[in-house]
Amino acid sequence: MTKTISVIGTGLMGSGLASTLLAAGRKVTVWDGRAQAAQPLVAKGAVLAPSFEDAVHASELIIMIISSAAGGAALIESHSERLDLKGRFVANLSTSMPEDGPRFRAVVERCGGTFINAAISSYPDLIGGPYTAIQYACAPCAWDEIAQTVTPMAPQGTLYTGEDLSVPTIVDAAMTGSFYAVGLAGFLEAAAYAKTQGVSAGQLAEFADKMLDLLRYKVQKSIKEIEANDFSTIQATVDVYLDAVLQWRDALQASGLRASHISALADDLKIAQDAGHGALGFNSQYLVAGA
Repeated sequence: MTKTISVIGTGLMGSGLASTLLAAGRKVTVWDGRAQAAQPLVAKGAVLAPSFEDAVHASELIIMIISSAAGGAALIESHSERLDLKGRFVANLSTSMPEDGPRFRAVVERCGGTFINAAISSYPDLIGGPYTAIQYACAPCAWDEIAQTVTPMAPQGTLYTGEDLSVPTIVDAAMTGSFYAVGLAGFLEAAAYAKTQGVSAGQLAEFADKMLDLLRYKVQKSIKEIEANDFSTIQATVDVYLDAVLQWRDALQASGLRASHISALADDLKIAQDAGHGALGFNSQYLVAGA
């Protein structure tokens, strides 16, 4: 088990991670290109490294959470002649693309280290709580070394996804991006429409809970339909949904809203209908999601 941790990057997310680790009793060293950004963490007990190299050499586990994975790899590469990563683990928690993992791993391994690709879904003030999920991809032996060390950052949401470095990145883009962020934006559009009709956001709260329960059920059902490639239905079809969605879109636009999210749904349903899926269920949009 690794016992010492360096956090590279003390912006909002990096500070949240470091604070949580400090609260869990971990020994944490921090470094940021802006030294003043790390001062609040020093007040909490972190050690401020005078340089990037010192921060890396101070710990067994180095967590990098800067603007991008490409930037993290470049940072290590630019200091590679002065870095000794033998016996150390470098975990990327910066935003990344699927192709970033192999390049980052190559840079770390050239310096003698072990690379871990990770993705975090949370807000800075929620790190360490039940709403945080962090996925990790690495060799099983590396996971055995770091698992206990990193678990305090996401006690109920620490997920080991296996050795494929692209999985955390893909799941993050799919679920945090396309699913969570777009879904939340849809709620904001709904609340904006309700306000134009004299209904407050607070009045939506109880019904929102019911919709979230229904969505949870529908997501699980959708997974089964996708895996079975069977979108037949005894419920509302694409044709029926499209008719209803167009009416809802018109209502939102008549209230003065752009209605961009529900308009996008109407467009997707129309594409499914034009592809001959009008008699299938809502989930048949999956068949025409490609360009």
